[in-house]
Amino acid sequence: MRDSTLIVPERPFTFVAWQSPPQVMQRPHVHTDLELNLLLSGDMTYFLAGRFHELSAGHLAVFWAGMPHRLT
Repeated sequence: MRDSTLIVPERPFTFVAWQSPPQVMQRPHVHTDLELNLLLSGDMTYFLAGRFHELSAGHLAVFWAGMPHRLT
């Protein structure tokens, strides 16, 4: 019987986190990351994938940031 084990070379993994107040963005931007935003207080609005998305305190937004997005 043949061994069918898949060997995946190690890849670097980076996780960066910070806390800051939301900043209104004048225009959409993109980057090659998975974006996670946990809103601790208040409300904010994202424009993502051609639609506005409301986010309120205690909610988590998760999306592929390769799509144009901005805080409004």
